[in-house]
Amino acid sequence: MAFILGIDPGLCHTGWALLPLKDTPQKAAWGCIATNAQQPLEKRLVSLFHQLQKIFEEKTPHLVAIEKTLVGRGKPDSLALASARSMSLLLTGLFNLPLFEYAPTHIKKIMTGNGHATKQQVVFMVQQALNTEKKLNSHEADAVAVALTQLYTNQNF
Repeated sequence: MAFILGIDPGLCHTGWALLPLKDTPQKAAWGCIATNAQQPLEKRLVSLFHQLQKIFEEKTPHLVAIEKTLVGRGKPDSLALASARSMSLLLTGLFNLPLFEYAPTHIKKIMTGNGHATKQQVVFMVQQALNTEKKLNSHEADAVAVALTQLYTNQNF
């Protein structure tokens, strides 16, 4: 069975979700990788890389969908986010997987019909799509939303 790996990149929290390409989203798996904010950036990136690598190895995705990074907040925040995002991009390249990137507004529009939806609205729609009452944190829900965006917009991959 082929799977999409959806990633919501972040230095503090990186959400991930695995959805089957040709089956119901209810068979999804998801989680959140956290790094230790007390550690220096390079240690946090190594930790993130190894945890993501384990997901790539164990879950064997067939393609990766990732949320695009919006630059505009403080420069240190943007650089840290870009560094964390690069771990996902690097692993996608190392595993020779197709990569699809989606802007946050596009993901929100696909999931809710509104490109400026709130986090709570996205979480709600993700739980509806998964037909689950399990609580997802916003990072997990965003990762599922990225994977669902790939599933809904590129079904013939």
